[in-house]
Amino acid sequence: MNTTNIGDDMERFKDFSEYELKLLADAVWMRQRRFIAGDRRFREYGVILDEIRERINYVPGVFA
Repeated sequence: MNTTNIGDDMERFKDFSEYELKLLADAVWMRQRRFIAGDRRFREYGVILDEIRERINYVPGVFA
């Protein structure tokens, strides 16, 4: 993953439904939990998750 482009494309999730965004946010959140808080990969997933959460009301770990 090229970290210089993370967050640059604010339109990458524009065609996703709210359900798909919640599903994606949950998957990214669960994957992020596999890394140590503060390390590079954890922060990369955090940027992606923040971008998704700008579009939906998502509470981590609650979506099922």
